[in-house]
Amino acid sequence: MEYCERLDVGFWAEPVNALSNAAFLITALLLLRILRYRQQGDVPWDFYLLILLIAGVGLGSFLWHTFATQWAELADKLPIFAFMLVFFSSYMARVLRLSWRLILFWLALFLLLNVAVKLSLPADLFNGSIMYLPALLALLMMAFASVRQRLHGAMIMFSLTGLFCVAVTFRSIDQLLCDSFPLGSHFIWHLLNAVMLYWLMRTLIRSAHTT
Repeated sequence: MEYCERLDVGFWAEPVNALSNAAFLITALLLLRILRYRQQGDVPWDFYLLILLIAGVGLGSFLWHTFATQWAELADKLPIFAFMLVFFSSYMARVLRLSWRLILFWLALFLLLNVAVKLSLPADLFNGSIMYLPALLALLMMAFASVRQRLHGAMIMFSLTGLFCVAVTFRSIDQLLCDSFPLGSHFIWHLLNAVMLYWLMRTLIRSAHTT
């Protein structure tokens, strides 16, 4: 079984892991509310796409923790990866104000790092959390770039990188807790990720140069 909570093959075998994904839908709704009251010109299209992808993360993860099939795993992973690509692009373009050549270079490097991690490291390392190493490094690099440009949201980016580390830790120790805490800790990964995505988007919206 993938997670402590799943003890059989039933649809509701992981009720807490499944229902904790509501946090992503709540995050998406809160962010839509922020954009609704935004008064600084038109809202960029990529902001709406990112919010849609956050909702997709919640729905995809819900499908994975209920159906637990190969197609459900794909529905879980694709929105996450798509959010990473779009968010990194938006942050580099709208906050760091990099040229599209540099953005494409860093995105290509991010993709290559993902491939390298997949091919060179065991997929089950840290309970499968090793696949988030490229995302962690990308967040850290954006935080350093924000400090270098003396941006207002620089320390927030460092804080959110730290929060992501904590979230990944809870994801990684899930299997270790099965005997002492059968519910596991994967649901905490969901909740902390929802908080992190909310503040990532708040930072992007506040810091972006959209005019």
